[in-house]
Parts: sequence; structure tokens; C-alpha cells
Amino acid sequence: MLIQMLIGALISLLVVVFGWLPVVTSLPFGIDSFIVTGVGYVNFISTIFPPLGILYTAFLWVIGWKITLLVIRMIPVIRHMFIGKHT
Repeated sequence: MLIQMLIGALISLLVVVFGWLPVVTSLPFGIDSFIVTGVGYVNFISTIFPPLGILYTAFLWVIGWKITLLVIRMIPVIRHMFIGKHT
């Protein structure tokens, strides 16, 4: 229950910090259509050759894991930027 309250407080803080940014409804230069077309091609090829879909999903999981690790690694750096290094 305490963790849920902390997560809720963190989300509320993020809303306050980033609330002034404009809402993006579409990406510039038609990038939306490129992404949709690319995902459509991958889905189509995955129906023909199913292992490709598994590899694609695994690739997305690995990229997500790497990004998560980078964010976790950056937390001490961000903390020291704002709080300062206490030795």
C-alpha cells in the first residue's frame, strides 16, 4: 500500500513537472505513417515466417531491458546532480 502511494505521488509530481508541455497528436514529417507501415510489414512477414515475430518480440524486450538498466544506472548521477555528493 505504501508503494502504491509512493508511485501515485511520483506520477503526480511528473504531471506537475511536465504538465506545461504541449500535447503531441502526431509526429512531424509523417513519421507516424512510417512507423505504422513498418509494424504492418513486420506483422505480415511474421504471419508467413513465425520465428521472425518471436525474434522481433525478443528484440523489443532486450531494448526495453537495456533502456531500463540505463535509467537505473542514471539514478545516482541525477541524485548527485541535485543533492550533491556526500562523503
